[in-house]
Amino acid sequence: MTYAKQNYNKHLSVFLLFFILFTFNTHTQARTKITDAIVSETHKQSHVLASNNIYLQTNKGIYETEEDLWFKAYVLDAKTLSPSFLDKTLFIQLIEDCTNQTVIEEKYEIENGFVTGHIFLNDSLKNGTYSLIAFSANTIKTNTKNYHAIRKIQLLKTIKEKSINHQTLKDSLIHFSIFPESGNLVYSIPNRVAFKAVNTNGEPVDISGSLYENNTLVFNFKSQYAGMGSFIFSTNPNKTYHIKLEKPYDNQTYSLPKIYNNATSLQLIGDRNEYLIFKVNRTENLNKETVYLSAQLRGTVYNIAVGDLETELIFKIPINDIPQGIAEFTLFNSELKPLAERLVYVNP
Repeated sequence: MTYAKQNYNKHLSVFLLFFILFTFNTHTQARTKITDAIVSETHKQSHVLASNNIYLQTNKGIYETEEDLWFKAYVLDAKTLSPSFLDKTLFIQLIEDCTNQTVIEEKYEIENGFVTGHIFLNDSLKNGTYSLIAFSANTIKTNTKNYHAIRKIQLLKTIKEKSINHQTLKDSLIHFSIFPESGNLVYSIPNRVAFKAVNTNGEPVDISGSLYENNTLVFNFKSQYAGMGSFIFSTNPNKTYHIKLEKPYDNQTYSLPKIYNNATSLQLIGDRNEYLIFKVNRTENLNKETVYLSAQLRGTVYNIAVGDLETELIFKIPINDIPQGIAEFTLFNSELKPLAERLVYVNP
């Protein structure tokens, strides 16, 4: 090989190396800008959100008219979860669900972050389901109708006068909730669905039920602990799905949430104490893209993982530096649009 050709090859290698490093550096800078934007936006949203959280409890779930509804409210700092001294007044509303009308409004003094009070349910109130809502000056979000604390109650006219047994009525009424793991159900990929059942006093209830596809039984399931459990199934875009519980809770059919044709799911598949393992699935007709999995707790971002997603991707997220609490793991695309989310109680 001549000296000129060697020199040419040398310069070509240097050029290719520079091009690769430049491309890699540009790609890295783009990813860094996006991760910085996720951190910045999360912190900004944490300041926009209310400074306090309210946790509301009632003494039971079913009431008669001319009875007192007793409640407790805990007003806590949204980041530290310690009693808050920002607010001095708690506002309570009782709203009739069928009309969305406020039937009772009261104010209570907040003492060192705690409130104990009661509402008299007069005889003029109708039978039905009501929402008890609590809020304060620092728990109302701007430009939204959502509240931090809400409890559903059932109101009946003089339960003892009814022809059915009081205990039977209470035993046959439960609150059954369905939670798709990543927020949405997606066609053609495995979906994990969690569920929870509580009685009218808010206590867990063990239940058994069945999943139906177009009125055809798919499988049976039952709660695993404290009225809670989960199951995994794949959906067909041409089918409809619903859940039926066994007696004494078989008086209602529960439809599954909307199922999406083109979407992404996020599953927690492993907990190794020092890190969590997440699996991302998506429908095959979507293009390959870079995604970002953010771990944040009470407005502070602790970790962000980056990967290129086609149909499946595995993430390992360290959790040693995350304090105890319910952390949010949110999957973003390169346009900072959230694709899926998973809540995990970390470092108990």
